[in-house]
Amino acid sequence: MHGPSTSTRRPVHPPNIVADRDAETNFYNPFPNFSFTGPLRPVYPLSPRRKVPKSIPHPDYAEDGLPKYGRVRSTKIEQLDAKAQEGMRKVCGLAREVLDVAAAALRPGITTDEIDEIVHNACVERNVSISACPED
Repeated sequence: MHGPSTSTRRPVHPPNIVADRDAETNFYNPFPNFSFTGPLRPVYPLSPRRKVPKSIPHPDYAEDGLPKYGRVRSTKIEQLDAKAQEGMRKVCGLAREVLDVAAAALRPGITTDEIDEIVHNACVERNVSISACPED
């Protein structure tokens, strides 16, 4: 037997109801009907999309979010040659530096939007690709 008909299923996404903006901060809660259990609340609006300089290599999916080639999953463990091992060491070192920058900035009350900006800037300073989302 199949699940319930689509007419009786709960919607996956919240309805598009937005609370009024706070006059002092200009922030708003996009989930006004959600029953929060603690003191934390979402803070909107977020910063505009951050730009990645053209001098930094962009992943193949940067334009439209669709990868042009896929990575095939395998049960085989890939053994890296000396050149690939050195590249992996360099990438891991850069990742560690960015994580250290982000960790040093953490404090009570910091928003994920602020952390995102710090990580973005640390990546740009190191001339590394930021490959989380498609770009405008």
